[in-house]
Amino acid sequence: MKNFLAKLNQRERLFVFAGGGIIAILVLFQFVVSPLIEWRSGQRRDLERMRDLHRVVTAAAASSGNVSSGDIDRTTPLRTVITQTSQSSSVSLNLVNVREEGNVEVVASVSDGAGLFAWIALLESRYAVRVESADIARDANVAGTLRAQITFSRGGG
Repeated sequence: MKNFLAKLNQRERLFVFAGGGIIAILVLFQFVVSPLIEWRSGQRRDLERMRDLHRVVTAAAASSGNVSSGDIDRTTPLRTVITQTSQSSSVSLNLVNVREEGNVEVVASVSDGAGLFAWIALLESRYAVRVESADIARDANVAGTLRAQITFSRGGG
């Protein structure tokens, strides 16, 4: 390397060192700085996802409670109860499917988790409706919207 640099004049050595410095800066940015920036951005996205999940879980915990046996309506058909209460609770039903065993499968969209869990709490407390299964996630197509796939059944007497 010394022989190579010795053969170069002052101006050529300056260009070699400047080029080497530029290449070193590019390599540093490509393999150190850029991955750190991407990692930090990913951490921010994860933090937002966790905060959203925390809000949904907090709303679910706040709305869960004991079902009182006072004024429970068990006579209105389950599908009717679900469609009527969803309209008053600002829950948009995309699919309502009555299954053979009497359960009702629902695919719903809602703008906030608290509204969804308030609707479920209303169904439990006033109509003795039980959630058999639920899959709740953020809607990838509509920002700020939750998509829920829930199977309801009528609770026992």
